[in-house]
Amino acid sequence: MIITSYRIKGDNRVVLNGDDNKTYHFQTDETAMAWMASFSTNLPTLASISPTTAVHGAANTTVTLTGTNFNTNSSEVLVNGNVFPRTFVSATSMTIVLPTLTVPAAGVWTIQVRNQGVFTTASKSFTFT
Repeated sequence: MIITSYRIKGDNRVVLNGDDNKTYHFQTDETAMAWMASFSTNLPTLASISPTTAVHGAANTTVTLTGTNFNTNSSEVLVNGNVFPRTFVSATSMTIVLPTLTVPAAGVWTIQVRNQGVFTTASKSFTFT
């Protein structure tokens, strides 16, 4: 089942629209994600990122994300939990440009993909040295 979702500002409930023309209402993200994991065919996966390191203060770094079920309209890239500008390449590839010039110090950032604003992949680590 293909699923889209929305949330009304200020309301914690999640509304999912299935391609079966039904609307499903959930009280929490967790119950919506559990239901989606059982019935959705468009949950994203993040298999890898490349490269995985950069030198802070160097030129900006383009990172390629590889996985499955990326969507040109509904897939978001999260960097440290914040939505980050991305370029959709295909259902299995997206790119982001990390502003290494503005990174203040060495450290580890997390990168994830989220579809429909609800389901988020496991994170991959990106290290600034």
